[in-house]
Amino acid sequence: MANIFQQGVRQFYKDSVILMNGVTGFLGQTLLEKTIRSLEPRKVYLLIRGKKNQSADQRLEKLMQGVIFEKSRNLPVAKTLQPLHVDMTREDLGLELGIRQELMENVNVVFNMAAAVTANLPLKDALQYNVENNLNLFGLVDKMANLKSAVHTSTMYAD
Repeated sequence: MANIFQQGVRQFYKDSVILMNGVTGFLGQTLLEKTIRSLEPRKVYLLIRGKKNQSADQRLEKLMQGVIFEKSRNLPVAKTLQPLHVDMTREDLGLELGIRQELMENVNVVFNMAAAVTANLPLKDALQYNVENNLNLFGLVDKMANLKSAVHTSTMYAD
């Protein structure tokens, strides 16, 4: 039974175009590694914000050197990864119109795992990171013509 299920999952993702947000976090890294190692998407877009004077490309390069990607970093799917510099505080996510259009036309699956997990953020900041930013992302997702699935996983801390 498990083998039939695995085949169905692989078939669902085969040749799909995936958009992932939150890949630099724990859950995101785990899902990205599993995607690279086990699935055969046509392309994987990664929304990555710049941080500490590092571009999205640089952050992905550093991420892929992590031990979790030891078995998967050289697989063919890893070459389909396309980092996109994102500003989640903006309605347009800081993405150029051409890229947004490409995402709206081609993405089949969205995984959103981004959240602020700091327990002592001011409420205004926590709402920005965990609510408003997600609304900006799902404003784009709502316009995706070939969307099959959108999954939101929150790691937001609650006291």
